Amino acid sequence: MSAVLEVSGLGVALGGRAVLRAIDLRAGPGEVLVVVGRSGSGKSTLLRAVAGLVAADCGTIRIHGAVAADGARGVHLAPRRRAVGMVFQDYALWPHLSALDNVAMVVPGSFAGSRRRAGELLAQFGLQGAAHRRPGALSGGQQQRVALARALIGGSRLLLMDEPFSSLDAETAEGLRIELKVLARERGAAVLIVSHDPRDVWRLADRVAVLEDGRITQTGTPEELYRLPATPLVARLAGAEGRLAGRTRVNGHGAELCIGPVAIPGVGPNVGGGRSASALIRPQAVSIATHGGGIEAQRVTHTFENGRYRCYWRLPSVGGALFGLHPELPAPSVRLELQREHVFIYEDDHEEEQP
Repeated sequence: MSAVLEVSGLGVALGGRAVLRAIDLRAGPGEVLVVVGRSGSGKSTLLRAVAGLVAADCGTIRIHGAVAADGARGVHLAPRRRAVGMVFQDYALWPHLSALDNVAMVVPGSFAGSRRRAGELLAQFGLQGAAHRRPGALSGGQQQRVALARALIGGSRLLLMDEPFSSLDAETAEGLRIELKVLARERGAAVLIVSHDPRDVWRLADRVAVLEDGRITQTGTPEELYRLPATPLVARLAGAEGRLAGRTRVNGHGAELCIGPVAIPGVGPNVGGGRSASALIRPQAVSIATHGGGIEAQRVTHTFENGRYRCYWRLPSVGGALFGLHPELPAPSVRLELQREHVFIYEDDHEEEQP
């Protein structure tokens, strides 16, 4: 499958500071690629570089196989020559035009033909009743649909989106995620979204790239990131919580975090033995020990969430705490077992950052 977007070795410096370093990305037809990272990681700069709003200092950007930017050769195509659609956080709609004319303005051809095509696409987005309203009379979700329609109707096969659902309520955002995913596949468009919202990863992405301090630290499908998160940031993105500190031990079964006499089994990407390390633990890892063993735990507090009890456990024997999910409310004092596949161990040279 030929790529719609190929980014290779991309580097961007702003104000003398390296913002993006050696970025490699690829998006194919009908694919939604979500780049996720905390604030300041370089997400918006990456999007602006692909759009042509920021120049590449090194590396290349190819769109439909054609070179749009080459830092070494000084190639930099203007945004209008890159054939991309872009949806900004504020939607950037013309306030004095109706929804219909906002979309029709970017359609080549006759006035009547442009408005007809714009009306057809707005109807596809469920906006036929709002086509003649100005942006100020539309809800946030309706404005987002207009912005999407305008970006798509120009014939672009590459759509760039900057935190597209951040200002929408949860229900509206969820509906638009579904619409966008279906529309991308129907039209064979590649979609590049930058976001800090985990819901865009788990409910929208075909593939994910995690950006930390200007570098891509992991790429893969949502399933791959969930099963083996490469860094603490990715582990937290994949539902891990808390932090237990100790030293590593590696045996035939995998990695363990040793805290005094207690050994906590886990998954340790690139972990060596005898190192200072920390474990991040998903609540799904935690269960009540029924045949002895386990770790002494005391329930501090609990909530009831979606049919299960979410308990906060203090672990006096190891000087730490964690969360667990349980079908019934456990006793105040229990012994806990931890499932290895939901415990992630990282050496302490990983700087921990929040998504």
